[in-house]
Order: sequence, then C-alpha cells, then structure tokens
Amino acid sequence: MSRSHLILCKTDELCQAFSNHSKDLGISMGCLNAVGEFFFEAFGTDQQKQKSLQAIKDDMDMALALRPTTL
Repeated sequence: MSRSHLILCKTDELCQAFSNHSKDLGISMGCLNAVGEFFFEAFGTDQQKQKSLQAIKDDMDMALALRPTTL
C-alpha cells in the first residue's frame, strides 16, 4: 500500500480498522510504501529537513498502526 491509497486513514483507530478489515479478507499488510512522497526534502533548508523528518515519523506511526508483517 502507498500512503496515498490510505488517505482516509487519518487516525490510529482508522488504520487499525483498515488492517482488521484487510485481515478479515485474508490480506496482510506487507509494507507501507513512502518512496517519492511529496514531503521528502531532506537536502533543503533546516525547515524542510524538519518537515521531512516529521513526515517520516508520521509514516512510521501509520505503518505501526497498520501492523505490517515487516517494518
């Protein structure tokens, strides 16, 4: 899955509900794809770096809420 596919999963509870529904359908979360996301500006200004780091943290939190098989 890509973060853009999960735009409605705005809270841990919604992520977990999605994960539970997927599991009920026999689908497990393999990974959360965050490659090429719009926020990644790690080589710009300090503000851009901080924004990138926060977005990466948010992605990690989302991935954990989705309970992937690999992190």
